Amino acid sequence: AKLLDFRGDFLTLSTAGIFCELAPEGLNSSVILWTAGGKFAPLFQRLTEACLHFVHRFDHWLDMNLGDVPSLQEHYPGVVEDYSSRWLHREEAVEAGGLWRANTGTVPKTLPLPPDAAIVNFPRNPKPSEVLQHHDWLQKYWARGSLQESSP
Repeated sequence: AKLLDFRGDFLTLSTAGIFCELAPEGLNSSVILWTAGGKFAPLFQRLTEACLHFVHRFDHWLDMNLGDVPSLQEHYPGVVEDYSSRWLHREEAVEAGGLWRANTGTVPKTLPLPPDAAIVNFPRNPKPSEVLQHHDWLQKYWARGSLQESSP
């Protein structure tokens, strides 16, 4: 996979293009690639117990400390797919309590996994286990929280 060739200091997801994100120009820490001991080590060392009293999400900590960094989506176009944007019927989504959710009973689109995709970012709702029966690609590469032996 292209991701295994990464030789930079740090990459993470951008919130841009992720349907359920409320901060369109922020960072999403669902996936992080970094060089151990590199120039970003202080970022993690400064996240002390005292900081955790004020920072309730690691994404916010990254936003406050990194600013504008290259995103995984920019560095590897087509490798990351947002489940909500590609497979859910966005016109049927409703905002409930600040979180985007598909309406109950909504059946996702049965589109194939794009050939370059290596990561599918799922929202809080639905989880992969809730839509497993609708996607051949999900049945092939994911099963109840553990990876299958085959990979893309």
